[in-house]
Amino acid sequence: MSTTAGNVISDLDVLGLFVHPVLELGGISLDKMTFGNSGLPKEHLLFSILCDGKSIATEVLATAPLIVSRGQNGELLLTPQQERKGFGPLAITKSTNSKGPDAARPQEITEWLSELYGRRCTLQAMKTSPPVPIALVSYASLLTVSEALTTPLTAEMLGVNLVVQTESAFAEASWNGHIVIDKVPFRLGDAISFQNIQAEALPWKHELRPEQQDLRTYLAGAGGAFVFGRFLTATAEGVITRF
Repeated sequence: MSTTAGNVISDLDVLGLFVHPVLELGGISLDKMTFGNSGLPKEHLLFSILCDGKSIATEVLATAPLIVSRGQNGELLLTPQQERKGFGPLAITKSTNSKGPDAARPQEITEWLSELYGRRCTLQAMKTSPPVPIALVSYASLLTVSEALTTPLTAEMLGVNLVVQTESAFAEASWNGHIVIDKVPFRLGDAISFQNIQAEALPWKHELRPEQQDLRTYLAGAGGAFVFGRFLTATAEGVITRF
């Protein structure tokens, strides 16, 4: 449930908290997250996959062949979605003394990714400044989009960090000023253009009907990408806990 005082939305229930240590892959769910007086905490911004020199972030995530998770010692594990002979989980650590992942074995990582994706792919360390905004969507918005598809769309696939409860779909589009989540204040930014879920590439149940005007409104992005949710920037430090 949310309340409004002036231009400030508060008392939003947090239904999901996610980090995406590999930019182009699905997220890892957390029970709580500490936010600083900036963008996304640096410890959660680790790597990006480049194929033929370009990020694969704009590709449809439903086709991404990898799942990202954390091992017992905090290392990242990249695991193929479908079992493939010779492709066990690839463990990735980030050395504090290097500019990239696992400086001692970059060729092994490159060969593993390139064979999986069928083109030359490398794993690059993320640049963490300027701060990366936090991505928020409402559960109602996500559900509205997902229900129109034959394959469910999840927060992990979208690459968002916060999923909150609202009374109606796309309510976040009309917010102005600031919001407060679990006593942490945020400044509202632009709507999010989800280039990785372009409408023409998604498995729709049927052609959108005229009465689905709300959904049509949010297909306005470049190349047919969905545009909904909001970017946020924390204006004070605090901890957010999943509801």
